[in-house]
Amino acid sequence: MRLGPITGATLVVRDLQRSLAAYGELFGLIAQQRGRLPQQRALDLGDASLAHAPCARLGGPDTAAPWLTLVEMPQAPLSAPYARRGWLALALAVADVDALAASVDRRDWQMLGEPADRLAVTVARSMQLAGPDGEVLHLQSPASTGQLPPAAPINRLHGVVLGAANAAVALGFYEGLGLLDRWRLQVPVAALDHTRAPVAFGRLAGGEIIEIDPVAGLPGTDSTLRTGLRLISFARSDSLGRRLVARDDPSARILAGPEGEGIELV
Repeated sequence: MRLGPITGATLVVRDLQRSLAAYGELFGLIAQQRGRLPQQRALDLGDASLAHAPCARLGGPDTAAPWLTLVEMPQAPLSAPYARRGWLALALAVADVDALAASVDRRDWQMLGEPADRLAVTVARSMQLAGPDGEVLHLQSPASTGQLPPAAPINRLHGVVLGAANAAVALGFYEGLGLLDRWRLQVPVAALDHTRAPVAFGRLAGGEIIEIDPVAGLPGTDSTLRTGLRLISFARSDSLGRRLVARDDPSARILAGPEGEGIELV
């Protein structure tokens, strides 16, 4: 089995309307679907209290399928950026990090440092943002992004960042799910105040990257339903690149990763 591409991410937010406005104004994302969260989906997200919560699925105006799901839970405790191991951030490819930084509305977004060049796979201009509910976005302008329409500065999900007590163990777990490639580099880690550390990387079938930061000093995940990143959804394919569905691959659909992070195989 090959893992990837990433097909979606699910966030728990306290105020759905505020989050819709924030992602719409900064990134041009629009709500393609709105409704109430089905009970089975709440169980997929690991908490039955999310059943029937207001939710929306967002995508760019030029994309056929939404990729970001927001689920409203007003009483959920607010997550702080980089507060716990598990899913730390979404990595998004954008047209121009510096231009986006200049347009950030500080009422909804917190800049976690100024734009800077970073070497991971290639040299990329990058910046970290914390959203209305403590979720973190790593914005990157890789050379391959190209020129994007002004109305849709987000091209696609570029990857996801995981915080782990042992990056090598976590990388081995995802390699077992079907990474195409893996490597390690000594790079600045945002969750460690940009201290350089040995970071593990894995390449997915869709070209996205899983970055695994060594953050043993952070507390682990627990059963509390907090705001922020809740679930990352991955497609699967066989060795020839043909998309797998449940009848082709009997492996579990919902998994907990090595740090308790929510994983969906679709």
